Amino acid sequence: MVTHLSTLKQIYFNQQWVDCNALILATGHSASDTILMLHQHGIHVENKPFAVGVRIEHKQNYINEAMLHEYSQDERLIPARYQLTYTASNSKGVYTFCMCPGGYVIPSSCQKDQLVVNGMSYASRSGENANSALLVQINDSDYGNELFAGLKYQEDLEKKAFKMGGDYKACVQLAKDYLENKISNQFESVLPTYSIGTTFCDLNDLFSKEVNLALHEALEHFEKKVPGFVSGGAILSAVESRSSSSVRLVRDKESYVSNIQGIYPSGEGSGYAGGIMTSAIDGIRSAEHLIEYFAPNYYVQSFKTLNIQKLHEMGIQLLLCDIDNTLVAYDEECPNQDVIDFINKLKMNGIEVALCSNSPSSRGKNFGKHLPVSNTYP
Repeated sequence: MVTHLSTLKQIYFNQQWVDCNALILATGHSASDTILMLHQHGIHVENKPFAVGVRIEHKQNYINEAMLHEYSQDERLIPARYQLTYTASNSKGVYTFCMCPGGYVIPSSCQKDQLVVNGMSYASRSGENANSALLVQINDSDYGNELFAGLKYQEDLEKKAFKMGGDYKACVQLAKDYLENKISNQFESVLPTYSIGTTFCDLNDLFSKEVNLALHEALEHFEKKVPGFVSGGAILSAVESRSSSSVRLVRDKESYVSNIQGIYPSGEGSGYAGGIMTSAIDGIRSAEHLIEYFAPNYYVQSFKTLNIQKLHEMGIQLLLCDIDNTLVAYDEECPNQDVIDFINKLKMNGIEVALCSNSPSSRGKNFGKHLPVSNTYP
């Protein structure tokens, strides 16, 4: 991108430079190359908390029974979903996130030699398994205060998982074996849905002491709350490390604009959302702020009272003028002397003029041929 005096001027898009003075920047939360580029161009970036953990898989029928009990066969309610939370003794929050009923654990790596898993469901939600992220909160106590230290923490964890799993195979372990610090040697009632292969690992070797402590305590708590959650053959697949961004592109709380005028950081990748719905809502809010920026803020009763010198001082270089019932009455075919004088005065002050009309195109063309205007729309 190109900026001047902390204002956006151009962006490089589809292999060409495009003039741009307003940009809703909705990067993906793993677009680290883009985030680093923006930082190099002067956009303020800060670390933010995020989360890491695993995907936990169960039979969907078990989840139906555990959540719905006597209603586990009710077609109106199944496939069942769940949401669980826990605060560990080391004050770390543990929670399930993005629960996928009838879903699949999928490969989601975005960098070479780094392993990331995620979850999804097809619209029918008819898969045999249910899965959910099981995440532990991560903050600067885990990775330090240096800018992008959280990003490095994520990437180092993903590289370690890649080495443990081998060739993008998911690192897997029965949940009950994870609690006993032993490598699993076979699956039980639940078979993994990860499509490109799995490797039995001890996930205690993957995560830090603090993360393991939180996951252990949470799983023990969830087993008591939902019997069979751990003991029923549940599989843990690692590593789930991209549930949210590790950095935030700083923006003004009122205008949503970054320190580069014209750039509106938005959504999950910019650090302002944590999922599909929250990203969509933040995108709508950013669009509303962008509309406010371009909305008129200078009103006059008639073009005759418009202070052209003020427009010049405001840096206005182009005035888009409606014809009918703005410059002239709708039934006046040609510009009158007031309109001609107005247009000429604008031109003398370095302001170009374009005409617009919702009448047939011949109306605008016939009216505009009498005036020194840049263009007529339509």
